Amino acid sequence: MIELNITTEEAIKFLKARIIEEKRLRVKAGLLSEKVYLSDLSFAQLLPLVETAAFDLVFLLPTEVFVEESNLPNLITKAFNELANIFDKEEFRYFSIQDAKRLIAPIKKMISDSQAGEKYKWN
Repeated sequence: MIELNITTEEAIKFLKARIIEEKRLRVKAGLLSEKVYLSDLSFAQLLPLVETAAFDLVFLLPTEVFVEESNLPNLITKAFNELANIFDKEEFRYFSIQDAKRLIAPIKKMISDSQAGEKYKWN
């Protein structure tokens, strides 16, 4: 099992920075108003932004984290649960390990497919 040695507080710092960047990108694309604060968004508006930010961060991790068993789903779950306090959105407390696994499933599938097939053999 691969143990990611990062505290929940550090994970939250990275996630918050990525959420702010994701908001900036959505403002630039005209999907959000520049004047809106993250805390003003509803949970339904905030969740896709947070999930995208988390996915972007997780995607940068080494492939071994996805191939072998790791504490990544637990770390993601704890970080999302803490967002309930940060954004005053109680719904984040209900984000589960299963939700975290669903979030990283596309990355795991891509890695699994690339290792099983020969499409990347010559890269």
